[in-house]
Amino acid sequence: MVIKDEKYYRFLDEAVKRSENGEVWSSIAASYVQLFGEYITKSAMRHRAQDYARSKFKKQNQLSTKSSITTTSGPNTYVQYNADGTVEESRFVDCEEDVIHDPSKLLNALGYDTTKWELITYRVSKWEGGVGGKELKAVQYKVKPKTGISPVDILIAVKEAFKEDITPFLFTQPKYIEGLNNDKLMEIAPIELHIGKMSNKIETGENYDLNIAQKRFYDIFEDIYHKQEIEKCGRCVVIIGSDFFNSESDNCTTKDKIPQENDSRYIKLFREGIKMYTKALLTLRGMFNNVDVMLCAGNHARAMETFLYMALEQRFVDDSTINFIENYRLTQVYTFGKCAIFYNHGDANLNKTIKSIPAEFAEIWGTHPYRELHLGHLHKEVTVDEDGGMITRRIGSPCATDAWHYSNRFIGAIKKHQIFIWDKNTGLKDLYYITIKED
Repeated sequence: MVIKDEKYYRFLDEAVKRSENGEVWSSIAASYVQLFGEYITKSAMRHRAQDYARSKFKKQNQLSTKSSITTTSGPNTYVQYNADGTVEESRFVDCEEDVIHDPSKLLNALGYDTTKWELITYRVSKWEGGVGGKELKAVQYKVKPKTGISPVDILIAVKEAFKEDITPFLFTQPKYIEGLNNDKLMEIAPIELHIGKMSNKIETGENYDLNIAQKRFYDIFEDIYHKQEIEKCGRCVVIIGSDFFNSESDNCTTKDKIPQENDSRYIKLFREGIKMYTKALLTLRGMFNNVDVMLCAGNHARAMETFLYMALEQRFVDDSTINFIENYRLTQVYTFGKCAIFYNHGDANLNKTIKSIPAEFAEIWGTHPYRELHLGHLHKEVTVDEDGGMITRRIGSPCATDAWHYSNRFIGAIKKHQIFIWDKNTGLKDLYYITIKED
């Protein structure tokens, strides 16, 4: 058994930093085996390092904040760190009367960062045991770390991303496409990339991480550029979301809170996602007369994708070519001439989704005869039906199979992305496949 000494904990510190810099856990686990001679799986390595980092953070938070308020010893004082990350404590505090009636002020007075911790329960009584018999507040409380996205962290990530000199993809510089036809539209459906997802070839038959996802994103837009050289569409619509990210900040899916295997921390993924789509939009600006952008959030990272969309909207707020459509509904519609293209991630009841479209968009339905509903979610292409005047399609995904999908036998789908060419008067004219080359 490995001795948990200074060398051991120093390695765990380094492991967390290596992961934040993009190194996969299988590689870190291999370093552990080489250094300590004890076999460990990549999942065990990740859990061990992240548990240590959380424990260290909690202790540092306590040590660094207690000195900011006046406390003294007294009967029944204690602190308890629980396995679920909560902290229970009894302390004596010198604070104003109004503080104890405001949970947010009290949490701050107790020395906790309110953006990272929340108060679960607390009880306050008075105690005359301080210096000179001064009356203090005896506080028994329980706090837990927040697992949601920190607004402060998000703002920092946005600022860091936009401080960089982000330029269009190299394959377009300095060339611009001329002779565009404003009666033609290129639809770039949501790219279900699941950035952050981790897959190891030994377990699933294919590798996948942030670097591979970024390369596939680049390859998709290079193919789009070459297709546009031929089609010369005047307008483009880009749909962002539909599981572009693999999970929320807690490494779980949005609604069902299913744990996900990620290769990087959420702030790094968010920052890289901003840079990826900024480069893509800067590239598209030189390829079309107008670029419209819409949000269609998925079920894996709905909040992350919404914040991504808002950040990008601010980046291009004064752009004369790129237009963000400010609508955050889970079902969207984009109109072009006589065409209506509806979007939904596709994780809800399919029959109800299809049947609800004419009711929700009655006016558009009645005036646009060429209608399609585009969904994602299943990571495979499916032409569901042409029923009631609307074609329903599920779009493929360029991401790899992870361990969960492999063990449940969701395998074999071709890694691809689709783009659609529309004519404003005659509907869909072409469907173009971008097949992903295996890495």
